[in-house]
Amino acid sequence: MTRMGIGTTLTSTANSCGDRGDVEEDDRDSGKHFESTSVNSATFTSDADSQTLTMIGTGLHDGLPVGFTMIAADRGTLGPGVFTLILTDGYSVTGSLVNGSIAIQ
Repeated sequence: MTRMGIGTTLTSTANSCGDRGDVEEDDRDSGKHFESTSVNSATFTSDADSQTLTMIGTGLHDGLPVGFTMIAADRGTLGPGVFTLILTDGYSVTGSLVNGSIAIQ
């Protein structure tokens, strides 16, 4: 679980060994809840200073079906990790870490 600086808690898991993982997001400010039901793709990219995970799939936003794109970036020593979650119902959230970590391996 990762606490973001915008009233949001994000949980995301994926690995590069074929398990596409899942995404969960709770927005304490609005009371909204998102949970993935299927991840169609999980793409890892890496350079000298950062690592990025992009996940695309479908899920439930407060019980209603939506598509999603989630991008998480571990910026190493350059600054705190960041993430963006965009849903097809128009909801989106972007934030940086307050505590926890983004570890992309």
